Amino acid sequence: MAIGEYIADARTNFAGMPFTYDALLTHHDAVHFSWRVGPTGGAPVVTGFDVARFDGGRIVDLYGFFNGF
Repeated sequence: MAIGEYIADARTNFAGMPFTYDALLTHHDAVHFSWRVGPTGGAPVVTGFDVARFDGGRIVDLYGFFNGF
C-alpha cells in the first residue's frame, strides 16, 4: 500500500476528526512521531506512534503502534 492510500484510509476511518502529531524525532535513516486523533477541543479517541525507515528519500518500512491496546 502506498503512503497516500494509507493516509486516505486513516482519514476515512476517522472522518471529521483531526490527526495531530508531535515533533518528528530522527536518527540516521529513521523517524519516530507520536500522534492522536479526536474531535476538535475534545479528548483523543485514539493515540499512538509510528516509526518509519527511509532509503533514498522513500519510506521502506513503516510501523504503527496504538497506545493502550
